[in-house]
Amino acid sequence: MHTTKTIKNFTETELKKGINVSGSWHEDYRDSAYIFVGNLNYAMNEGDIAVVFSQYGEIVDIHLIRDKATGKSKGFAFVAYEDQRSTALAVDNFNNSEVCGRTMRIDHVKKFRPPKEFLELKEDDPDFMNKLYKPSGPDGKGWGDYREYDDEEMRELKKVKKNMEKKEKGHEKMLNDMSEFQKKIVADEDERVE
Repeated sequence: MHTTKTIKNFTETELKKGINVSGSWHEDYRDSAYIFVGNLNYAMNEGDIAVVFSQYGEIVDIHLIRDKATGKSKGFAFVAYEDQRSTALAVDNFNNSEVCGRTMRIDHVKKFRPPKEFLELKEDDPDFMNKLYKPSGPDGKGWGDYREYDDEEMRELKKVKKNMEKKEKGHEKMLNDMSEFQKKIVADEDERVE
């Protein structure tokens, strides 16, 4: 918690005073708010990426590259910040850092291009506006749209919750039994002292 606050304060301070990128290699990327994020843990989704990378600014797009057939992550993504200056902070601080057991590779993106299917859209398509590229957000469903569990996942969650409740009751019983045992020991000690 303290680290997050420190990082947030550092980020706000850096953004307020402005990052001087003139003469820096970051200057070549001043026109792009996108970064490349490589070598991600395959279990991470857009929401996980947002949690990690929002430390350096407001994220407006996460394009996690997924296998078209299976929908599984390919282990890399493109992340866009609201403020381009956040890209320099993210690249400097996250490149070669370890997240979920993998050492990430982070770099600037000079020109982000939306996926091909969005570039091939025709304006005369009656559904043109609905097919345009939009920021992906958590689980690739768009910002403000959150993942809903299907029936099978809900059954599994209920089963896990039930098992946890059962374990908690077992722990409570064990603690009560231990407490009774401790009381007995104290009572036995008192009898010996008298």
